[in-house]
Amino acid sequence: MKRIAIVVGVVVVLAGLIAYVAKPGGNRELGQGVPEGAVVTTVGELAANPGSFEGKEVTVTGKLVQVCPTSGCWGVVDDGTGTVRWDSAPSGWALPPGQSGKEITVHGRVSVNEAGAPQITALGARL
Repeated sequence: MKRIAIVVGVVVVLAGLIAYVAKPGGNRELGQGVPEGAVVTTVGELAANPGSFEGKEVTVTGKLVQVCPTSGCWGVVDDGTGTVRWDSAPSGWALPPGQSGKEITVHGRVSVNEAGAPQITALGARL
């Protein structure tokens, strides 16, 4: 009887941990997460004047339309006004598998690539 109680207790604790880590409903924070009260910038705003955002931190929200197929360390977000690529490898975090097509909020620092397009070095995200 004591063994059954221990097994049940372990199962309950593990289920609680899994529920806490999974955090369904758009609350799973990755990396440094997204700062409380972060103002969302549209990708269209970034694309219209990327130089004015260079070096600044921004937050974008949209559908994850492309993800690194091997490790989840980069992705492309489409918010309906355009797409922007983000890279989390410099910050040391990655998406869990199977996130393509989901809504994501990415927070990070803007840089402008050789083609003049904005990209984000992602500090954190929320799924």
